[in-house]
Amino acid sequence: LKALAKNPDNRYQTAAEMRTDLVKVHGGETPDAPKVFTDAERTSMLSAAPASHRTEPIDPAGPHQPRYVERERSGSLGRWLIAV
Repeated sequence: LKALAKNPDNRYQTAAEMRTDLVKVHGGETPDAPKVFTDAERTSMLSAAPASHRTEPIDPAGPHQPRYVERERSGSLGRWLIAV
């Protein structure tokens, strides 16, 4: 069992159950809690065939884009000075 498993059935139901298993493991004994997966289930999952399709890696940088894009000036400064 795990303390933070997503499925509530795979978690310790009380802190006392978890403490009991921790004390046993600290003493060299095996815990009472069952494993989430049995060895056979774990082996079958690991030996399963990989997916048939493969993906191609992407370029992490992506297309090059300049950081500063220079804008065309419209002459608003001149209009501002004339208005003042």
